[in-house]
Amino acid sequence: MTEPLLLANLGAEEPGTGAGSPVRAAALAAAWRALFAPPAFGWLEGVEAAAWWNDAASERAAVEAGRRLLGAAPDVAGRLHDKAWALELARREGLEPRILRGLASAWSPEALRAAGAADDLRAALAAWPAWARARYTLKPRIGTSGRGRVAGEAGELPAGLAGALPRLAAAGGAIL
Repeated sequence: MTEPLLLANLGAEEPGTGAGSPVRAAALAAAWRALFAPPAFGWLEGVEAAAWWNDAASERAAVEAGRRLLGAAPDVAGRLHDKAWALELARREGLEPRILRGLASAWSPEALRAAGAADDLRAALAAWPAWARARYTLKPRIGTSGRGRVAGEAGELPAGLAGALPRLAAAGGAIL
């Protein structure tokens, strides 16, 4: 059996991070076993290639290595990890917490690049109840670990917003 190829492209869901370099999954699994006692990583059995984030670059790397990438196709992975999709799904399925119902909003890259984007954000915040405006976050629609987020308080737009809007637009939009 050929060892599975693990494409350690941590952070690949965020723009400009690249696909990372392939590492031998067996070696990584051995390290994980040493760090974290059993159960063994049986899910690697029969896996040809696996990535942290199934993006186009990881799919190309797997194909170039003559392997099949485990998991969802890159376009599917991208749609499922979009926080706007998660917000839409929560609303459609009635899973949005009642106290937060209707407050969050998804902002497209085009909306964030528009000349009046700051005014539109200010208007959206003004429509929120005072307790919700006290502390808020404008978060990239796609990404992890809070990277790229912009925090605000008292319903005021943060000083660094002008620089953050193009970065959020480049990251696929934002969730307020």
